[in-house]
Amino acid sequence: MLNDSRRTARPTFYELLERAHTRWAESLGIDKQVGSLEQGKKADIMTINMLTPYLTPTREPLTSVFLYANPSDIDNVVCDGKWLKRDGVMETIDLKKALITAQKTCDAIIDKFFDEHADQKKIWRNRLPY
Repeated sequence: MLNDSRRTARPTFYELLERAHTRWAESLGIDKQVGSLEQGKKADIMTINMLTPYLTPTREPLTSVFLYANPSDIDNVVCDGKWLKRDGVMETIDLKKALITAQKTCDAIIDKFFDEHADQKKIWRNRLPY
């Protein structure tokens, strides 16, 4: 997939990782505070459980993570010294409560749209398989 043509060339997964962790900070002008693991900078660390059928076996772990990893494969997340996820469990939010709230918000947005566009509600209902 990678070649020399500028129109079809794609960054490697290693280049994508560098862009995600270093170059974004440079582009925002905050690379003196974040973007790499150095003394005096805020550190964000994430670990991934590679012992899943989607990620192992592999010869290229980074490629496997980019192509096949899921959010559930993330074991630990530490941002600025605070645990956000530890051993697969969210530490800072009640996930069940957050998902229920998100569903209620989604329902309210859709209900409002259908209230304002009754014709679209009929079209949508006619396409439902149940």
